[in-house]
Amino acid sequence: PIEARYKFPIHEAAAVCGFEADIDGQRKVKGIVKEAKKAAKEYTEAIEKGHGAYLLESESADVFQCSIGNITSGQTIVVKITYVSELKHDSETEKIRFVLPTYIAPRYGSSTSTSSSADDGKILEPDAVLYSEEANFYLDLTVT
Repeated sequence: PIEARYKFPIHEAAAVCGFEADIDGQRKVKGIVKEAKKAAKEYTEAIEKGHGAYLLESESADVFQCSIGNITSGQTIVVKITYVSELKHDSETEKIRFVLPTYIAPRYGSSTSTSSSADDGKILEPDAVLYSEEANFYLDLTVT
């Protein structure tokens, strides 16, 4: 089994409100909010016991990391992350604008890889990700 880690950008004013993993289309795991150290400990313990493990954590205000442990050969895992963010008004076009960040800019002092030699090549951190695009938008508007 391997562990996969995926970092993704999010608008710094957005709030994550849902995390779900679909395993082979047959089982769903829903995330719950826990204190960071406790969640990391439970994740590590699940990996050590050979169970599937799922962790979503905030690396900074605008970068999250999703870790999935004990992925077996041929297994398909689809991750769904739900977040809320205020839509901005574009004064030039007089329209509402939604921005979907797709790139994490290099940070001063950051390394190119977070894997260590102790990982024994069992952690997968992709350099490039092929995106499939699906956009579902819902608008709940209250005018007072």
